Amino acid sequence: MVSRKKAKGKARKAAKGKEKQSLSADEPQVELDTQMQRLRLEDLLLNNAAQQNAVDEKVQREQQMLRRLNNTGKCLHGLVPKPGGDICNRFVVEFAEEYNQAIFSGSKLLRALDTARNATELEYAEVYNDKAKLEWVVSNYLFHGTQRVMDGCKEHGPGVNASFALFFEELIAVELTKSRPMTHYSKMIELQLTDIHTTVSFLKKRIPCCCLNEKYKQVKSIKKMGFCCNSHCSQPDGMFERSSLLCCTGCDLMSYCSSKCQRADWKKHKFICRK
Repeated sequence: MVSRKKAKGKARKAAKGKEKQSLSADEPQVELDTQMQRLRLEDLLLNNAAQQNAVDEKVQREQQMLRRLNNTGKCLHGLVPKPGGDICNRFVVEFAEEYNQAIFSGSKLLRALDTARNATELEYAEVYNDKAKLEWVVSNYLFHGTQRVMDGCKEHGPGVNASFALFFEELIAVELTKSRPMTHYSKMIELQLTDIHTTVSFLKKRIPCCCLNEKYKQVKSIKKMGFCCNSHCSQPDGMFERSSLLCCTGCDLMSYCSSKCQRADWKKHKFICRK
């Protein structure tokens, strides 16, 4: 008969043996997991490097375009070019890239703007905290929007640039100078989704030149459109002629197609309305 002490010793040896076997069996999986993590990290670094190279190329192309326009006496619509290595040159390109990626990933317009800001705010804190730099960013997007209108762009390109300009105008007013209590998000959406009259009018009021005067004459007969801020509006696209919309008297920022839609949206709007 085996003594209790010997039995315990054999049990410990058996347990150690099983543990070693278990560790040996897990080693290939652990090694595989490590290799996969390393490959994912390498892919991430490569993707980041490729993205940075793409941004660098776009910055260079923009600098070349501005030099070409400047050298040929073309109007830059109030934009004063920055030196090649200035941080603002890279920022305007990278912000637009992050926004486009968010849109392609399925984000809606305002969510994409917030995503672009979140993706760039840490690296470009110097820009976000400097009023003069942000004003230059605004003038850059105004230039591109104006140039696209003059080039006959029929897509939403001019409206996108205009909405970027407004986004940073609002950022300056609401967060830096505190001259406005709230951000005019609905106007940003209108600039991208409605009519060319709205876009041209917005740009024309902000550039110091008269380059859009003739274009404005061509589009001013187009009815300005706006949208109802009630997300559950019965109109499928929520679009209405601007003159028919009712503006919230509490904040002057939100518009509705009817008092019914305004009441329906009040549950959400009351938390941000000044009234």
